[in-house]
Amino acid sequence: MSSSSDDDESDEDESEYIFSTPEGHNLARRVLRPQLPYDPHDAQLEGICKAVDRVDIMVLTPTGSGKTGYFTMYMLLMLSLAAKPEFIQPSMKKVPPNPVMVIVFPTNGVEEEMEREFKSHGLRAVAINANTISAARLRGEDLWTVACEDVSMLCLSPEQLISKGFADLLEYKPFWKRFCALGVDEIHSLYQWGMSFRLVFQQIEYIRSRCPLWIITMGLSATVAKGRVMDHVCKFLGYRPGKFHLIRRSNARYDVQLIIRELENGLGGWKFPQLDWIFGEHQKTLIFCPTIALEFRVKVYLWQAASSREFNPNKLIRMYNSLNWPSYNTESLDLMHNDPRLKILLSTDCLCVGFNCKHIRNVIIMGEEKDVNGYVQKMGRPGRNCEVVTDPRRIMYVTKKAVSHAEEVVEGQVHGKKGDGGNKTPWRWISPWPVSCFRSASRCSRTLNLKTLSPTHHAPVRHAGGNHAHHVQIPATAASASPKHSPRNPNNNVLCLRFPCPTDLPMTCDLSPRSV
Repeated sequence: MSSSSDDDESDEDESEYIFSTPEGHNLARRVLRPQLPYDPHDAQLEGICKAVDRVDIMVLTPTGSGKTGYFTMYMLLMLSLAAKPEFIQPSMKKVPPNPVMVIVFPTNGVEEEMEREFKSHGLRAVAINANTISAARLRGEDLWTVACEDVSMLCLSPEQLISKGFADLLEYKPFWKRFCALGVDEIHSLYQWGMSFRLVFQQIEYIRSRCPLWIITMGLSATVAKGRVMDHVCKFLGYRPGKFHLIRRSNARYDVQLIIRELENGLGGWKFPQLDWIFGEHQKTLIFCPTIALEFRVKVYLWQAASSREFNPNKLIRMYNSLNWPSYNTESLDLMHNDPRLKILLSTDCLCVGFNCKHIRNVIIMGEEKDVNGYVQKMGRPGRNCEVVTDPRRIMYVTKKAVSHAEEVVEGQVHGKKGDGGNKTPWRWISPWPVSCFRSASRCSRTLNLKTLSPTHHAPVRHAGGNHAHHVQIPATAASASPKHSPRNPNNNVLCLRFPCPTDLPMTCDLSPRSV
């Protein structure tokens, strides 16, 4: 009896093919390469092979690095295994016929953009949100009925997770048997938005308990910092330590130039002459405004400036925000992709995640960004295709008040808080946005978390991988008080101090006492 039991267990083990091996990666590459216009990256194969082996994955990679490819390639591989089980011997378990994946996107625009992306790879996809449901109703169509049988990628807005349509879909047995994976895009939004103005994101924490036991979860983002943010995201996704596979790569974009410029006029006005250079650009520009009111004022100025230069503002400039008709927003995105006459698109945070237009060279942020994650996401929009845009730029326009405050902090002229004895230059972290070293409107600035103290050394702040330096004053005792520092360089006896940066943008500070 014991021998028979061992044989049964052996047969059971042998009946399961493991993709998370070098041989499995090579097999996945051979299956996927003919179905894709590119060769899968090793990191992508690592993630999708873990997912096919029914291991939850979290992917944290830079903007524009192919995160959507994890969803696409996973489903292409699952469909291939379902159609031709002889690809692998022994055959896989839990590869249902006609598998389907449910993916939750943070915004309707991203959701509909990804629907088109999936369809371009031959996958049957449908996006269900309030806008598409309304449009389908006018056509006499029920999208939930379409989702029952005819799709491989079901794209949902978070609000649909608590809808009757989705509840009925989970009760439909044929769909239940096809359901193989749950995807969540831009998972940093679970913390940023789910804890404040979009509480419906918290439904993702409960949705897995309503799904089949065999499904896996795939979470993607470019900005999930370690600590509290990571803990909340894992809680929402149902990830437990050691029970999911994490792929984390630096989110620094060294191919994109970082520029900080000072506004000549306040953000509350109607004139923005510092943006006139945009009319000389041959490639597209995306402008982010913190409010719809500011977005409208900037458009009015650009509209008048375009008319005075004999441009057609109707073809040149458009706005994207939640007050527009959904059809107008969809048309704007289509024109950004396909119409060379549309050069300038203004948007609120609606397009800060997931928008992938290969023609964007410049991304502009009007006003200093309050959140590091938001900065990284917005600055990840340009240069999505290096063959189309070879010199992408990220430009943040900051107010004179912000520049003045930053200079005071860097020069150690900021007064302390109550209770610190009134010291003029106390130690304190600058928060919530790291202090930028503003010195001129033309040079590129990097950011770091500084504490102020005197006396100081004059030291250059150099880009990691760059040749130019920005001179700031750094405390003489900063090395001993800094949270992180590297050992002295044996070649020139210079202490290189690396300041912590939540966006993983590396910077080294030369603390040599010599004059520079």
